[in-house]
Amino acid sequence: MSIGSFEEKIWEVRLELVLNALADTQEPFLEAYWQANGRPTQITFNGQNETPYPSEDVGRLYEAAEFAKHDGDQEYFLPLRTALDHVRDVMRLHPSLTCVSSTVFGDDGLQIGILNARSFTSLSRLIVGQMARRDASPDKRFRTSIIELNSLLQLSGGRQSHPLSNRLDIGYDIALFHGARILDTVELDEGYSLVPYSRLREHVDDEWLEDVAPDQLRHRNWDSICAVVHHFRWKPEIRPPNSHNNSLVRRMPPSFDGRVSAFANLLAVSTGMPHRWMMTIEGCVPRASSDLLGLIHNSGSTRKGRSTGICLVLFESRR
Repeated sequence: MSIGSFEEKIWEVRLELVLNALADTQEPFLEAYWQANGRPTQITFNGQNETPYPSEDVGRLYEAAEFAKHDGDQEYFLPLRTALDHVRDVMRLHPSLTCVSSTVFGDDGLQIGILNARSFTSLSRLIVGQMARRDASPDKRFRTSIIELNSLLQLSGGRQSHPLSNRLDIGYDIALFHGARILDTVELDEGYSLVPYSRLREHVDDEWLEDVAPDQLRHRNWDSICAVVHHFRWKPEIRPPNSHNNSLVRRMPPSFDGRVSAFANLLAVSTGMPHRWMMTIEGCVPRASSDLLGLIHNSGSTRKGRSTGICLVLFESRR
């Protein structure tokens, strides 16, 4: 499909070619980096390898290649820096990335807004996101991750509308409860659902529960945790790195607390058990979307809570 002078499919094909070349080029550099700095800690659980993609190591390697032109490692890093430049050159052809400009950290900086948060990132971090998404893909290819990135970029520029594939544009406001064993998602009304925690893993990082569910976190015992979830659509905002527009773009529905309390009370009455309202997490977007946009996965804000009896819920707020 052609949008103005921008040919999406051609851009996607060209990006795949240069990303494949970069992936091959960076392998010996990454191996040398690990030999000098140590390999990532291997994480296993029940015999399964759960070690995440080494995004931070790859990001540091790209930074080292960028800064090498100012020190004595310029010749060593030349093949890697050249491969990186080829990828960045193709990325810059996307109409949503024309705002990329120089910063003190390099010449590929940009600012990305997700909901109410603004973060600085770079094309290099978007490339790291492509590497991570390819690693998570069953076929270990870039094709799907490139299409996903293009859809987010097009959405940000108003050249594509909702919905996106793989639910990349679905965000959640989440109220987590302890005490009920919910096996399947139950649709409630007006965009609300009752969801087992196992279905939230793409939006919620387990570490966010460290203060409210340490035992469940330690033993991976998630069966007793469920959530009332409010679904909403979102889109990223991509701006020059020096943009100072700090306007809020989203607020949680004012009726959220009341609806969640009502749903939780009905659940407690139907099961005959009290449920502890552990916390509310506002504005969770998919981890995949954060990766693709070169950002650390995070939420808007959290609020800690507790319940008394079956029908009374009290709140303690925190940022």
